Amino acid sequence: MDDMTSGASCCVTLPDLTVIVPRAFLREDGLRWDGRSPQDPRKLFMSVGMITQAKGSSYLEVGNTKVCCGVYGP
Repeated sequence: MDDMTSGASCCVTLPDLTVIVPRAFLREDGLRWDGRSPQDPRKLFMSVGMITQAKGSSYLEVGNTKVCCGVYGP
């Protein structure tokens, strides 16, 4: 018989939850944390066809985030 059907008890103690307090979107001077005003967009760069071996590909930069995607197959 396994522990679940033999009447044996088991106990698991979980750690206490941690409260995460979100920070404000704007600093006290009204700017975003990266120094942009609320109306300023992030730097944007897009390109297609960067991976020549792929059927299709694109490259995107938004701020410090960079994404490259290639599509292969029929």
